[in-house]
Amino acid sequence: MVWEIALVIFLLVLSMLTLLLIPTVLQLRSTLSKVSSVLETVNKNLPSIIQDVNQITSQAAKAGTQIQNAVDDIVDIERRVAHQIKRPAIELAATLGALLKAIQTLLSLFSRKK
Repeated sequence: MVWEIALVIFLLVLSMLTLLLIPTVLQLRSTLSKVSSVLETVNKNLPSIIQDVNQITSQAAKAGTQIQNAVDDIVDIERRVAHQIKRPAIELAATLGALLKAIQTLLSLFSRKK
């Protein structure tokens, strides 16, 4: 008799558990359906997205190369200009220094004679 009561209680608990799991299983089924739909959409769009990313990456690499070339050209121009300006500037400074020294010497000679 105890086994029969225990079996009835077990079957009642199992029935309640089954009834409570039905909405969960239905929701899980709906969720899996939506996930499947999203994955199909991603699989359809993924090749074009990858192609766009590759194109953007390629264009960015080209732009980086062009910028590097422009910077190198600017550095070369700066070096040439500095070289072309530095030598005449040094020569001018030397000439002005010599001229000032000559004027100083000349003035000192005139000031001694007086």
